[in-house]
Amino acid sequence: MLHYMEKLIFPGHIGKLEYIMPAMQVYVEADDCVKTSDYIDREFSILKANGVESEMKDDKTDYTKDAELPRYFGFVERKTPGDVKSDCRITDLGKMFYDAVKENNQDDINEAIMTAFETVTFGKNNEGCPGSNTRLEAPNILLIASLMLDGVSRQEYAGILYEMLNNNAPIVNALVKIKLCREKNQAIINKVRVDNKVVPFLVNVGFLMEDGSLIKLSPVVRDEYQDRITKLPTTNDLENIFPEDDMKIYKFEDEPRQLIFYGAPGTGKSHEINVVTKGQSVIRITFHPDSDYSTFVGSYKPTMGKGKVYGAQGPLRKDNEDIEEERIVYTFVKQAFLKAYLAAWKKMVEGGDNVSPQFLIIEEINRGNCAQIFGDLFQLLDRSDSNYSTYPIVADSDLQQAIEKAFAEENDYKLSSNIKVDSAVKGYVSNFGATLSDDVQHGRVLLLPPNMFIWATMNTSDQSLFPIDSAFKRRWEWQYIKIANGYERDEEGKFIFDSNEKRIPLNWKIRFNKQECDWWEFLQAVNKRIGTATSSDDKKLGYFFCKPKKGETFIGEDVFVGKVVFYLWNDVFKDNDTSIFKMEGVEEEPSYDVFYEENKYGKSVANSQAVEQLMKNLDVKIVSISGDAEQEGDTGKYNFKGVPTSLRDIAKGVVLDFISNNPDLTTAESIRDKFEQSCAGFGTKVIKTESEYHELDGQISQAKNWQEIILTNGEKLYINTQWRAKNPDDNFIKFIKVIENNNWGTISPIA
Repeated sequence: MLHYMEKLIFPGHIGKLEYIMPAMQVYVEADDCVKTSDYIDREFSILKANGVESEMKDDKTDYTKDAELPRYFGFVERKTPGDVKSDCRITDLGKMFYDAVKENNQDDINEAIMTAFETVTFGKNNEGCPGSNTRLEAPNILLIASLMLDGVSRQEYAGILYEMLNNNAPIVNALVKIKLCREKNQAIINKVRVDNKVVPFLVNVGFLMEDGSLIKLSPVVRDEYQDRITKLPTTNDLENIFPEDDMKIYKFEDEPRQLIFYGAPGTGKSHEINVVTKGQSVIRITFHPDSDYSTFVGSYKPTMGKGKVYGAQGPLRKDNEDIEEERIVYTFVKQAFLKAYLAAWKKMVEGGDNVSPQFLIIEEINRGNCAQIFGDLFQLLDRSDSNYSTYPIVADSDLQQAIEKAFAEENDYKLSSNIKVDSAVKGYVSNFGATLSDDVQHGRVLLLPPNMFIWATMNTSDQSLFPIDSAFKRRWEWQYIKIANGYERDEEGKFIFDSNEKRIPLNWKIRFNKQECDWWEFLQAVNKRIGTATSSDDKKLGYFFCKPKKGETFIGEDVFVGKVVFYLWNDVFKDNDTSIFKMEGVEEEPSYDVFYEENKYGKSVANSQAVEQLMKNLDVKIVSISGDAEQEGDTGKYNFKGVPTSLRDIAKGVVLDFISNNPDLTTAESIRDKFEQSCAGFGTKVIKTESEYHELDGQISQAKNWQEIILTNGEKLYINTQWRAKNPDDNFIKFIKVIENNNWGTISPIA
């Protein structure tokens, strides 16, 4: 909403002390009111004596402007407030500031300025800027933004004022928006002209400082006054014309309320949602062909509960109480949408000024009939600028009763105070003779609140199941998740970077018949063939279409054939070009059956030779696995923390746990030394620093036996990958004792 009656104006003086101090000197020396004509003559005399000016300016108003900033900060006041022709005089605060500047007393300068911020109203009725008429206390906002953002540029400051003035955003929302713009490197939208001479004035007196393009608090001011700055008012006492419910602060303010993540299978759509919503309240549902309105919203269902026992004369009673028994009763059973709807409103009402989001996540949205599932809820997906539903809908009687009861009685959803949303829908007229707030709270109408997010995933390969019509599509925002290489992430889901600020690839492999090939190389090759065969990206494979078993970095041949090859044959190539499945020396047409063979026990297992031929048909590089690697990767497995894990990954896991449990060890050398101290008496080197590793540069066969990890400070450590566990004297058998002695985990052989 644009508030046309508000004018945000700053003083126009240049803010130089060589002009401000003579202006204040006139009033200090007079120690009484000074007429404008006398003021001009006296100031010119001081300027001339100081060597600043030699002749009086033709435009004598320039001299009166020198007193604008002193009046703006309350250092000078008019005898008759509001009368621009009234004589002026120095204030006690002005004397304090003037004396502090003359004596170069920075502490007193800072205290005078800080006191001015706390006592002066800048937005309206300000003697130094009488034309300003706004509810915003812009100088206070500058200090708060500089503190909270560790500096703010002039453009960012203008953007904050724009958000608060034009969009009625609380300062916290405006600051969050600036932070998001910084993180996403986005342009800052603002239409506020900030010709702010206050900044150079505060810089000149040492209260603020400029660091490149950023305006910052001086270190002394930041340390001394941060508590007082956070308590500064951001608005003055203009009548609050903004409804209480519109002043709330919403987390995830700039995120779409309805969003569909779409892409090929295995691209990480659900994972992307999990990363964004980590730590938030999430209710998840998966659509399927049998999904309908009742399984999405709720309906009456038979459940076990207590019911009254009736006789011919009515309820039977004992000891003046109705007799009850366990029996089948019909109750309204809430489903995902209604649970999310009720939870979102509870957060709205009880969140105070900081409202948490409620996410409803729909997996595989196009595997269900959306028109049938959403029904009239479809209308709620139109959102206004305030992110409420633009068009509330009337609830049916069953749903209305369930909502009213939940808000009034049920522990999970009972409201501690009333809903206040009368301004959410412009021109709302109730069919029930009530307010919008009352209708929502009693369940008579449904209205999505701004903190309710409905996000969904959609596999493009499944879009033929239930096509989504254009009217439904336009009510969602769409985010494409492209097919890309996989990279290491931390526990928060954030990418891990190496010392060159590059993401670290997962480097998954496909392993078969003592050979392996790179998973990402295979995906690139096969996706190229899929695109040619189908003229579409819909059937292509994402990096996470298939995953290694926990604790491993390779996909075994049985998993690869059962999941990947089956998909390629059955869903992609069976009715297209099947040449990638052609076996060398076999004349018959390719078939899926060739990828399996019987072992000596009569069990069907993956045919590793067929997998090898598939790789050759796709021109994917195949690498032989050394005997040591084969031993540690396949035959050398133990249960580590209850999970089957290869020897090299157990060693890596032990080292990573050690680093995590010793946060005081901040360098590669300190980690190595402490780890070796814990492994006293163990003859095998487990960790090398980067300098130790480079001693192996001339021994390529040895250097490849060490796995690199990157520490948070950018240093590298290398972990031994060569382990044997066949004989009692093998290094891993001895390492098990070290692990157990240090309580680093439980290890047991796989039976």
